[in-house]
Amino acid sequence: MPYIEVICIIKKVKLGQQISTDEYTFEFSIGENQDIKEEIKNRLSIDGITKIIDINIKSIKIVPSCSGCRSDQPNQLAHMDYGGCLYSE
Repeated sequence: MPYIEVICIIKKVKLGQQISTDEYTFEFSIGENQDIKEEIKNRLSIDGITKIIDINIKSIKIVPSCSGCRSDQPNQLAHMDYGGCLYSE
């Protein structure tokens, strides 16, 4: 499954308070028919009195699934783990 980085603006309101708008960045793997907004809602920690009004996705970027590439590791060994770009069975 590919990893994606999603930058989004989330508008939410707590019971009895004003609407707040914040920018969030998420990185996660996504399946073929998986709903990105639903995945974002699952990753937000909601306290039961906060309601999400809107999720506005600003950008989606595919990031390497190799942990060595994601962390910009210069050594070859970091890219040889399972899922790495140099992994071989």
